[in-house]
Amino acid sequence: MGFIKKLFRRPVLLLLLLIGPLLTAGYAVTDDRPLYFAGGRPPRVALTFKTGYSSRGVTEILRILEQEGVQATFFLSGNWIKLNPGEAREIVLGGHELGNCSLSNIPLPYLDEEHLSREISGFNRLARELLEYRPRLFSPPLGAYSGLVQQAAREEGLSLVLWDVASYDWLSDGDCPYFTRQLLERVRGGSIISFRAGSPPLARALPGIISSLRERGYEPVTVSQLLY
Repeated sequence: MGFIKKLFRRPVLLLLLLIGPLLTAGYAVTDDRPLYFAGGRPPRVALTFKTGYSSRGVTEILRILEQEGVQATFFLSGNWIKLNPGEAREIVLGGHELGNCSLSNIPLPYLDEEHLSREISGFNRLARELLEYRPRLFSPPLGAYSGLVQQAAREEGLSLVLWDVASYDWLSDGDCPYFTRQLLERVRGGSIISFRAGSPPLARALPGIISSLRERGYEPVTVSQLLY
């Protein structure tokens, strides 16, 4: 109940969580619909991390992943790469997957076609220039997308990725056992788990989460390893 109360004390975040799915309404489901979950495959789960505007926590997360022998997917914004080129290179050199989260990390459904294309293609161009990396995946800020967003991602050769398990780490008050338990209760084989790097409890809880996933028979992998 503490988690629910905390959620309702943050009305803006609650509103974003509630209206996010509504932003997708009215668009036909096609074969290239967003990927939330990959069922019917080996018992794997994908770990994804979004960095937002800060580099806080990224180095510690990378250290834990290396120690645990886990590769994950990091969805970054272009502005984040510009501000943190060293950390971005560490992600790539560590064998992790880098995904496109737009150039400016802003909500995309309300942009016109020109600005939308600039947000998505601009990130890919920056990743190639600074990191010599070609992203294959795109995850829109806040998970908010539209038919036009899907089209722009497709034109860049990107698969649109969301998640079926939100960690809500940014709402946690540091209670790692509760945070870990509420996350694991929602995981299933084929899940895509979304974390936010820099959230207070994440670095402390991550080793235990990885250990618990393995105890339950799940192999933590990147999104591409999960899907392909």
